[in-house]
Amino acid sequence: MLTQNRYALKEWAVAIHHLAMGNHILVLRKGGILEVKKGFEIKHDEFFLFPTYVHQKKEDLIKNAHKDLDDITKQYTPDGNVSLEYYATVEATAKINDITTLKKLAGMHILSDSAVESRFNYREKGLNALILRVYKLQRSASIVNTTEYDGCKSWVELEQEIPTTGCENVLAEAEFRKKLADIRNVVKI
Repeated sequence: MLTQNRYALKEWAVAIHHLAMGNHILVLRKGGILEVKKGFEIKHDEFFLFPTYVHQKKEDLIKNAHKDLDDITKQYTPDGNVSLEYYATVEATAKINDITTLKKLAGMHILSDSAVESRFNYREKGLNALILRVYKLQRSASIVNTTEYDGCKSWVELEQEIPTTGCENVLAEAEFRKKLADIRNVVKI
């Protein structure tokens, strides 16, 4: 793991919460509107998780995330700052071009069936699956949310590098391996 980094993956705050709680290790990505030509690309194999609050909707989430969305939305204050609390490393990836396979992954990620289907069918069929090992930062970093971070894009380059030393796994090794095995029973990743 790098001792400091300046790259972050934008993800719904409620999804980051579920990753941080160890509920999931799987993220499904398509790419933002600003990534029309190439779609989502895995540009970095480790990064901060940058919480976003735009486009989070209950109908796009599994049912047990609905209350979390309400709680997170209530806590959100658009004061121009973003708190980075979690870091992730990519443990495995796969491009999944079969909706049946994606449906078998239900409950292993935060998206509802309808959200998976909608994303799958948007532009070129398929979704990118990322297995993430998530770490809690020893000290969260508060950064100014600049206009360069705005917009429907997956990756942001932070203005400065932020230390990652002292991070702690949110999941014990055995728990992580169990979740990984469950996913690998469905898809080769």
